[in-house]
Amino acid sequence: MSQAPSGAEPAAGFLTVVDSPVQGLLGGYLILNALGRPLEFHCTAPIKPNRAQEILYGATLLPFIYGEQIGQTLVRATQLKVPLIVAELTPMLAAAELVKEPVVLLLPNGAGQGSVPVGTLLLEAAGARWALPAHRQSDRTMVLEAMTRLGDSFDWPEPFGRIRDAIGEAQRAAA
Repeated sequence: MSQAPSGAEPAAGFLTVVDSPVQGLLGGYLILNALGRPLEFHCTAPIKPNRAQEILYGATLLPFIYGEQIGQTLVRATQLKVPLIVAELTPMLAAAELVKEPVVLLLPNGAGQGSVPVGTLLLEAAGARWALPAHRQSDRTMVLEAMTRLGDSFDWPEPFGRIRDAIGEAQRAAA
């Protein structure tokens, strides 16, 4: 799906991974406008690391798969560029090293200071708490401006449910 109605500027991209016990890891990227309407959606084919990869990559396996194989691939496949990419899974922050757009992690409600991933800066904005990769701290102003445009009433976690549902629907259709 790719369509940008006139006057509908991309407001944010939402990037996540669904872990299917049968198929493996499936990524989804949804770009919304400020009204929360979809402008573009992409998902990946399943990725299922084998045992040798698990051993050789060790603790770097999920950041590699989420950030490089899934996140970077999905962001580069889009026609629309966004001022902000929101992730819900910590390993997805690895994509921040590979894409031009700022990537932030939406922290769960009630997340304390100890739940901020290592190597990130805590931001509090738009009614939520965020982790911004420390090496991308120069993106802070752009991130805050993008969040301000969407406002405090924007339901930040909700688009991830849409992505999971769309991936589930694609899985059912393919079966």
